[in-house]
Amino acid sequence: MQQEDLISWKQIARKAPQLIPQMHDIIEGMKLTRLNDPSEPVGLALEFEKAAIENPNGIAILGVNTRLSYSSASKIANKIAYGLKNKGIEKGDVVGIYMENRPETLLVVLACAKIGAISAMLNTQKTKSSLMQTIKLVSPRLLVLGEELIQPILEVEEELTSIESILYVPDAPLHINTSITHISDTFMSNINITIYPIDQLMHAQPETNMDSSKKIYLHDPLFYVFTSGTSGMPKAGIFTHGRWMKLFGGIGKLTTKLTSNDVLYTTMPLYHATALCVCWSAVIASQCGFAIGRRFSASQFWHETQQFHATAIGYVGDLCQFLLAQPPKDIDQQHHVKLMIGNGLRPALWQKFKSRFQIDTVYEFYGASDGNVGFFNLLNLDNTVGFSPNKFAIIAVNETSHTPIRDENGFFVRVKTGEVGLLISEISTHFPLDGYTEKSETEKIILKNAFETGDRWLNTGDLMRDLGFRHAQFIDRIGDSFRWHGENVSAQEVESVVLEHAFVDQAIVYGVTVSDNSGKAGMLTMTLAPKVNFNTRDRRHFLTYLRTHLPSYAIPRFIRITKKLSTTSTFKFTKSNYQNDGYDPKVVTDQLYLYHLKSNTYEKLTPDLFDQVESGSLKL
Repeated sequence: MQQEDLISWKQIARKAPQLIPQMHDIIEGMKLTRLNDPSEPVGLALEFEKAAIENPNGIAILGVNTRLSYSSASKIANKIAYGLKNKGIEKGDVVGIYMENRPETLLVVLACAKIGAISAMLNTQKTKSSLMQTIKLVSPRLLVLGEELIQPILEVEEELTSIESILYVPDAPLHINTSITHISDTFMSNINITIYPIDQLMHAQPETNMDSSKKIYLHDPLFYVFTSGTSGMPKAGIFTHGRWMKLFGGIGKLTTKLTSNDVLYTTMPLYHATALCVCWSAVIASQCGFAIGRRFSASQFWHETQQFHATAIGYVGDLCQFLLAQPPKDIDQQHHVKLMIGNGLRPALWQKFKSRFQIDTVYEFYGASDGNVGFFNLLNLDNTVGFSPNKFAIIAVNETSHTPIRDENGFFVRVKTGEVGLLISEISTHFPLDGYTEKSETEKIILKNAFETGDRWLNTGDLMRDLGFRHAQFIDRIGDSFRWHGENVSAQEVESVVLEHAFVDQAIVYGVTVSDNSGKAGMLTMTLAPKVNFNTRDRRHFLTYLRTHLPSYAIPRFIRITKKLSTTSTFKFTKSNYQNDGYDPKVVTDQLYLYHLKSNTYEKLTPDLFDQVESGSLKL
């Protein structure tokens, strides 16, 4: 830690006067973060409809071939919503959304919000068993399927038992006056599910707002966002309209303070809360434009911001890492981006990124799709996620087990300023915990009797450094999950897939730090079944299996073959020793392999390859 990362009175005094002109929005934002009236209509649909009235011609949603005003976007969403209503979708019904990043995804989500239906944001990188695992967690009545993702659905068609119908969305822009097209009778002919093309669903439907958007309240679910949480296995986090309003206030009104002339561009997946909830709520709060990139390209990113005339970007730490790894070029400083909002920008890269790309304002934030606590970098300070309006604590934990340490009275111990500990947040009326769809999973992340008998606190599973003045710095994730390429990787999920393969006897999966990369790369340590050599042919076969059953980001980047996995006295596998060993062939005497993306196989990890990984010249 750099000593200058600690927050001082001098920094606060220097930054505070800048907030005076924005005091009205700040007060409004603070009020919204503390909403607790369960009878007051709130939510995404209501706020979008207000924006459509107050700024009807302002640009709301942009894509490669799409440019929609707030008025037009709301009208299209209304037509979809009435169509869904006519097909039997009601408030509280679950609608699975399986579409890539494009404007139509936002329009469908907005339509569901107008009804009060729950959008289950399915990870588009998941296929087969991992896709079905998330679908079964929420049992959607209807699936909204993008044309670009037909094949993964065909592969699991016989398991789609909860789904009554599919809304098919062609890979083309939607318009208010849409013409009806017809899907071939042979399309998905083996699925005993009714299929509706979206243009047919919208045909002759009203453009006016629905009364139902005024009958949605704080505790009504808006999204299901999938996460691995602290225990490692996938869960559906409940994201209510009330939580969305807190982001609308905390990020949109209190922090970013965009104007109606701004455009925020992001390539982050819409099945993640950062893009869908944080970035979009900030945009709607300012009634400005939200530009959606289909997928991230480090070489084209700044050109794309120019195409959309973007003045702001959404980010995660890995995106920043990839942009910095690009060769310097003129476009680095010829864009119009003035601020960025996101999470995961490491302190080591913070100043490098701001300096190279000439961005003055970094609104780093902290939040979790399954949590109740948020941090906002209101003062635009470096190397911090900002402050939190929540009642939180950063507590001391056991270095090995990461369990909270209790004092002689049986209560938790807060760390000192500058120290690292576990972030916990009090569960209260103002800041309730929505948790997961499975209540038993929610109970697992609740800590009781933390500072007084009977209190209840959320265990975030995240290590933070206390910087003073209610500010913090994100350090790392603990538990049986880790982040790689902006995605949460469940070690347990990867282990369960690996252990199904005939080559494998025993296996553990964990994350390892790789040079300056954000997050951790997955590493698999395993013992082989009898008579398995793990030769070149075996490795190709094994990688093909992993690519079939896991999303690309979850495929282990390193493999260690050992003769025996170490265990505790209670026969639990120990991962800490293997994590500490890392993947250096000069340290580890076991066989080591690297997932080489260019050769598309697991290659023996030589000292030369290790040096290429460490220098960043070899992409993982």
